[in-house]
Amino acid sequence: GRRPALPAGARAVGALAGSTRLGVTVTLQPRDSQALAAYATAVSTPGSSEYHQYLSVSEFAQRFGPTAAQIDAARTSLEAQGLTPGPLSRNHLSFQVSTSASRLAAAFSTGFERYRLRSGRIAYANTSAPLLSGSGAAVIQGVIGLDNLSLPRPLGLARRTTQASAAQAGDAAFGSGARLASSASSSSAVTPCTAASDDANDYDVYTANEIATAYELTGLYDDDDEGSGVTVALYELEPYTASDISTYQSCYGTDASVTDETVDGGASCDEDTYCGLEDVLDIEDVIGLAPAASIRVYEGPNGATDDVGSGPYETYSQIVTDDIAKVISTSWGECESQDGTSAADAENTLFEEAASEGQSIFAAAGDNGTTDCTNEADDPIAERAVDDPASQPYVTGVGGTSMSAIGPPPTETVWNDGTGNGAGGGGVSTLWPMPAYQSSFAISQSSISCGSGGYVCREVPDVSADADPDTGYAIYWTPQDGTHPKDWPTDWGAIGGTSAATPTWASLIALADASSACSTSIGAANPGLYAAARTDYSSDFNDITSGNNSYDGVTGYTAGPGYDMASGLGSPQGTALATTLCDSESDAVEISALSSESSTAGRAITPVQVSATSTDGKTPIVYSAAGLPAGLSIGSSSGELSGTPTKPGSYSVTVQAVDQDGMIAAASFTWTVTAPVVTLSGVPSSETERVGAPARIASLSATDSVGATIAYSATGLPRGLSINHSTGVISGTPTKATRTTVTITAADAYGGAASRKFSFVVAGLPRVSSRALHVANTDGHLSLTVRSGQYAPELKRLELSVPAGAHLSSRAARSSVRSLSLAGTRQAITASVSHGHLYVTFKSPVTAARLQLSGAELSFTRSLATALAHRTRTLKLTLSATDADGTRTRVTTTVR
Repeated sequence: GRRPALPAGARAVGALAGSTRLGVTVTLQPRDSQALAAYATAVSTPGSSEYHQYLSVSEFAQRFGPTAAQIDAARTSLEAQGLTPGPLSRNHLSFQVSTSASRLAAAFSTGFERYRLRSGRIAYANTSAPLLSGSGAAVIQGVIGLDNLSLPRPLGLARRTTQASAAQAGDAAFGSGARLASSASSSSAVTPCTAASDDANDYDVYTANEIATAYELTGLYDDDDEGSGVTVALYELEPYTASDISTYQSCYGTDASVTDETVDGGASCDEDTYCGLEDVLDIEDVIGLAPAASIRVYEGPNGATDDVGSGPYETYSQIVTDDIAKVISTSWGECESQDGTSAADAENTLFEEAASEGQSIFAAAGDNGTTDCTNEADDPIAERAVDDPASQPYVTGVGGTSMSAIGPPPTETVWNDGTGNGAGGGGVSTLWPMPAYQSSFAISQSSISCGSGGYVCREVPDVSADADPDTGYAIYWTPQDGTHPKDWPTDWGAIGGTSAATPTWASLIALADASSACSTSIGAANPGLYAAARTDYSSDFNDITSGNNSYDGVTGYTAGPGYDMASGLGSPQGTALATTLCDSESDAVEISALSSESSTAGRAITPVQVSATSTDGKTPIVYSAAGLPAGLSIGSSSGELSGTPTKPGSYSVTVQAVDQDGMIAAASFTWTVTAPVVTLSGVPSSETERVGAPARIASLSATDSVGATIAYSATGLPRGLSINHSTGVISGTPTKATRTTVTITAADAYGGAASRKFSFVVAGLPRVSSRALHVANTDGHLSLTVRSGQYAPELKRLELSVPAGAHLSSRAARSSVRSLSLAGTRQAITASVSHGHLYVTFKSPVTAARLQLSGAELSFTRSLATALAHRTRTLKLTLSATDADGTRTRVTTTVR
């Protein structure tokens, strides 16, 4: 999850009461995200060996849902935080959680703040990204419903409803009879009543039969199916009035089955003047174009409620897991940045499931041109953006045209009525990399990143249809409260928007699914649509070549031949396109099976050849690969995998081959990359150095199995020492006595490493731990205690030197033999005096010794004695200590 971005003008008004009941949806990671994506692509792509091998919901859960152990871990992690997850969803991808705001805050280490938005609505939001501990946290994909700052909105547009108001607004085309400028009489499975025809004439828009004629659905009606046996799901977040649908059906003489499915308590109007208008548009559009299809209207809450999870997500989830409708149409959305990555990722997993089950999803691309993000007043924010879910890779995004004549072929341009009046959505996703099906159609992008960055990104829309309210659709709608808005004075009215174009495309796919040409549902439509565009573009699509979707001062995209981000591939030539989509099973690309591969990081691989052939001989074949180890690549024309892997690991690789017609074959396999072997030698078993003495260990050496450069490192080195990262030489001057364990590591850049440990002792210096001097006349009484250094060998020999003015007599040797105390014991020693130096040798090494000299053994000149007695001078003594290893250390001490 994330901390949501606050809308402009939002003002904090205090913390959300801890007792407030909130519902969230906790979504779970699929078992293998890469494998699921690969299957969703393969099952939807003409030519794939898995094309149309659809799964049931239970098969999906068993194959791609998290394991039972992972589910238990996720549930346990939530319960450990005081939460009570609800039942697991049928696809094993989510739990609902309902509890108090205070408990949610504690469980996810966040808080909740209330905000007053510009519209006056009071919203709430989490104050930080949700966090969760425990082993199950890695299984959890996201937490949806922690805020309600931004909600999906319907993308339909009410139009001006009188010729007078249009004329006053300067609409020259309005009332011109443009819709009648067709080269063929309208033909459809339905015929409108007089009220609908009069409405269309008054507002200069189209009836269902005219839309069917424009997009050449007639041939599908000739097949006499009219959508029979196919169920279309309509995603709605508001209720509608059933009598509106009855009136429309009575007008057209249809009896389509319309069933309401309530999700999590259903939808509410929330004081929306146009409540139900979106539902009615979607339902009536499908009834008019596919009158024999069954329609299931899924109505869920817009946002989270107090006792269930996220309504928008749960509504999609129920549609997908019911798996009754093979065609899904949604005219609700919000721009990617306002939707957020957590919700988008969870939706993507659902839409991958839908693809694996053979469901086609069509979504409105938005009505604010290239901007699409809106503020609380539903006014566009002046920056480029695209809508979710239209930008999702497994969803077909539907843009908008303005159709001035139905033809066929129809006369269309990109819909753009200018700021405040609407334009077809389109642009570049900031969330999703470009899918393979779209790669050969890509429009040049700049300064845009998506996902983890560095990708060419998904482009929207995929297709278009009539969306201009000024050339729109005649529908029947009555307000919930019976009071008509000023721009909708009668029950029959005209409407447009990409939310009108979307169910038009859904209806076409429903007709295709029901036709005898299709042996099963088309499923995720984009791979087939783009494949059709490669081979039969002029026969299957109406190319939109004029207009743009610049909006609100933001430069958009201009239509041109073929694909563009203002109109996508264009509008459909329905019968021909349906035939192409249904016949796509006949062609195929066959790819050689690949076995598991293994290699060593840092060593160039022996090239691996991927071979593919097109059953109908279409060339060239273009190769691509996903999930390759870093450092490897595939030749797009040769299919040869080559390079030098740089990082150890186990990689799930999917190789794709695409022929000229867009037929795709895929093969998946595992590639294991192991680290190079590094051999480290010359590490001592132990090392001893002395404080203050320069040290150097130059024996380290290492070899690498791939010949890579070795970098040396060390931990635990005594203070004052360091290791040369290139040569491995340890050098420096130790500054402190210590006993430590040093770890030497030799590593390459490819994950190869070897480590060895050894003990390291830095011996301290001998020291005088106590001293005392008493002077009587010219005689001195001296006491010194000498100790061996910390971690150093014991003392074997001492040599005492006195400065000028001081004198050691030969008696000092005899005296020191008698008076020397050795660590509390007496020990045999030898002593001698020579040239003013006292030499003492211990027969056995000692850790400490006290030397005492008195009387005539140590004498001073009178001047020195006087100065010492009056403490105007100090006595500087030099002591040389030799330890048991023979190391001689000079120690200077001063005595008063």
